[in-house]
Amino acid sequence: MKNTENDVTVIRVRKETRDRLAELGKKKETYDDIICRLMENNGWE
Repeated sequence: MKNTENDVTVIRVRKETRDRLAELGKKKETYDDIICRLMENNGWE
């Protein structure tokens, strides 16, 4: 899926949270990919 500028927003997280998300990520996975995967794995459709 290709994002356009209108499809993107910014959310503020602490650096610690960002770092933890990065640790959960796989190679070349975006933060959006990580968050979506976590949501899907926890019952969020």
